[in-house]
Parts: sequence; structure tokens; C-alpha cells
Amino acid sequence: MAQGYGVATSVNHEFWWLRYLDWLITTPLLLLDLALIAGIDVWDTFALLVADVLMITVGFVAGNPDYGHTWECFAVSMAFFLLTLYIIGEGMLEHADDPNTSEEKERLMKTLLWLTVLIWCTYPLYFVLEYSGVIKHNPAHRCLLVLLYGLSDVLAKAVFGFILLLNDDILHVAMPTGVTENIPMVTYNQPTVYSSQGVQ
Repeated sequence: MAQGYGVATSVNHEFWWLRYLDWLITTPLLLLDLALIAGIDVWDTFALLVADVLMITVGFVAGNPDYGHTWECFAVSMAFFLLTLYIIGEGMLEHADDPNTSEEKERLMKTLLWLTVLIWCTYPLYFVLEYSGVIKHNPAHRCLLVLLYGLSDVLAKAVFGFILLLNDDILHVAMPTGVTENIPMVTYNQPTVYSSQGVQ
């Protein structure tokens, strides 16, 4: 994006549409990781992903100056943002505070949760700085904005994934509530073996 790719230029503003496409792909996967780790209910997980997609979609409309509803859509997107954080926060903390959860896993889950919450809160801050005119649209400020978004992306995704990989043995995936009891058990009969002495 620093080279000018993934941007649409209007009369008064540059709209970086490519970052919204990136978020639409990566953030549901990240949230799904957290939901599976915490064993969040299937319907709550579905609501979590829907809220995330709506947050990004409405944020896309807010960021596009051609629609002319920047701050109204930003407020709606923030409502979905807070709903997303509430669902994932409640589910993660409930599982972390479970008596059956080890102290090491509890600490790691809370680390992942707060890393996600704190870094995600930087995105609306950048949006406000950009669209309120604090960060001007000149080459120097464009690079600053790309670096800020890039730094948050690295922390929210790459560092998050690195922590998951390092602690894979501790943060095992929990089956969401309501799934295991609905999986039918399939049994197979011992196959009949034929030989020269007859049926075995």
C-alpha cells in the first residue's frame, strides 16, 4: 500500500480498500482460533463471526468517502466491534477461569485475549486520526499511516500466530459446546474372512 496499490483516490480523500479485503479474510480466522480454543458455543461462535464481518463491511462504507456517511457508519461499525470483543472476551475469560484449566493455559489465554483486544483498539484510533484530518494526505503522512496499520497487523496476526505455534501443546483446541453430543457414533462389524477351511 505504501507504493499506492489497493487505493482509490476521490476528490478529497484516499480510500485504502485493500486493507478491508485483508481484514475480511484474516480476522474471522483469528477469531475462530480463539473461539475454538475457548470452546465457545457454536451459536455464539456464529454470532461472533457475523458481528466481525458486519463490522468490517460497515467500516468499508464508512471509509469510502463516495458514500458520504463516514461518521454514521463508523458509529455502527464500532457497535459491532464492541459486540465482537464482548463475545470473545466473555468466552475466553469463562474458559480461562474454569477450575479445570491449568494456570499456564489460563495465563496464555488471557495473554492472547488482551493482545487481541489492545491491538484491535488501535484500528478505530487510526481511523479517527485519518478522517478527522489529524493525519494529512501527503506522501509523508501516507507512509506514517501505512506503517501504523502495518505494525498493528503484524502484532495482531503474526505475533498472535507465533504464540499459538509456540504453545500448541498447552492451547489445545476444545470442541465447541453442543457439537460432540450431536455427532452420531458409527460402529463397524468385523469383516468376514474366507479361507480354505471355511468362514472365520
